This record gives sequence, structure tokens and C-alpha cells, in this order.
Amino acid sequence: MYRAIRVFTLIAGSFGALLLAVYAYGIGQPLEHTARASIKIPAPPAVVWAAITDYSSMPSWWPEVKNITEETRGDGVRITWNEDSHGNKIGFITKQEAKEKLLVREILSDGQPFGGTWTYELSAVDGGTLVTITEKGFITPPVFRAIASLRGLDTTMKSYLGALEKHLGARQQ
Repeated sequence: MYRAIRVFTLIAGSFGALLLAVYAYGIGQPLEHTARASIKIPAPPAVVWAAITDYSSMPSWWPEVKNITEETRGDGVRITWNEDSHGNKIGFITKQEAKEKLLVREILSDGQPFGGTWTYELSAVDGGTLVTITEKGFITPPVFRAIASLRGLDTTMKSYLGALEKHLGARQQ
């Protein structure tokens, strides 16, 4: 019995120390961040633009999004709700748009522990389109900041761009 209590205390203490270390690391990370990711897509800007602005088809090519619903509020603001595999829904609105060149999407951060914008920049290059996404965001909870920092602030953007490249590359063949 005494041995079981010692083992339990050791495990609980180790877990607590790990959580404290993650929290302390997160406190040391900035609340706001900027991250960037780019990729050359073998498709013209018009094709890339059509794919990134056809929000309802996103679940068919980006596995991180399972469902999209759209809502237009009384003030005319159009919200796109992305649902992930855990059933979490995150709203996005378009803040700025210059067809085939620039798209700025903002997370509706009401009640969310994170938020910010993704700015998509498209430029024609030899053999396709250079797509650059710049994230200007914030993460409030220190534990979330630690996790995001450790896994990479550009991880979601790279996942998105890789899926977009695969989607459009498959369409070009």
C-alpha cells in the first residue's frame, strides 16, 4: 500500500511539474505573433483564387476542416464557419479582397482563446502561382502559446498550403 502511494505521488508530482514547466514556457512566449508560409502552386492565379475563395469545397481537399456553413448577418457581414474533426466551429470573415492578388480573412475571436488574420498574397511566377500566407495572431492562454510555439506557429498554414497544392496539382493533370 505504501509503495502504491509513493508511485502515485511520484506520477502526480511529475505530471504537475510538466504542466508547470509548459505553463512557464508559455508565459515566456509573446501574446501576439506573426508567422509566414509560402508555396509555388502549379496553377495560374485565377485557378488558385477560385480554390481559396470557394469555402464550401474546402472540406473536400483540406482534411483539417470537416464541414463549412455560411451565415449572413443582418448587417450584411458574411461569416464562414469552419468545423474541425472535434466539432469545434470557428468563424471567419473577409476583411479585404483584391481578386487573384490579395485576400485577408479574420477569425471571429469572440470567446476564443486565439484570433487574428490570415493574409493570402498571390503572384504569378513561371509555371504557376506563388502563394504566401501571413498570420498575424494572438494566443491568450500560456499553455496554448507553449504548444503553438513548440509545434510551430506556421504548422496550420503549411498544412493548408500542402493540401491546396495537392488539390490543384491533381486538378492540373
